[in-house]
Amino acid sequence: MSSINLLSDDKDDLELNNGAFAGNNLNDITQINHPCSFVFVMSSDEYQSYGILKGDYVVVRRDALPQSQDLVVIKYQGKFVLRHYAHPSEYLQKRADVKLYVPYDDKGRALFEMFGVISCTFRKMRRT
Repeated sequence: MSSINLLSDDKDDLELNNGAFAGNNLNDITQINHPCSFVFVMSSDEYQSYGILKGDYVVVRRDALPQSQDLVVIKYQGKFVLRHYAHPSEYLQKRADVKLYVPYDDKGRALFEMFGVISCTFRKMRRT
C-alpha cells in the first residue's frame, strides 16, 4: 500500500494509508457536480446531535423527493434553514418538538418553501 503525506508544521508528518476509499471519486459520493446539487455552510450547532456542526458543508439535492424524517433545507421567513421533513398529519402529532420540523399551519398548509433534501455533509479538517 502506498501512503499519502500531508504537509504539517510538526516534525512528525501525519501518514494516511490508502484504504477502502482508494480509487473512488469523491464527486460520485457527494454528488457536488450534479446540476441539481447546492452546497450550504452550516451556521449553527443546532444539529450537532446529528453530527452536523457549525462550519460543516451540507450538500442539498433539489431533484430528490423528501421522505418522512429526511433532513431538508427550506426557505422559511426569508432564511434558508435545516429541518426534518414531516407530512402535515405527522407534523400535527409532533407539537412537542415542532421546531425541528418543517412548519405547517393548523390546517396542514405548508408555511415554507422546500429547497431540497440533504444528500451528504462534510467538513474541512480543523487544526487543534
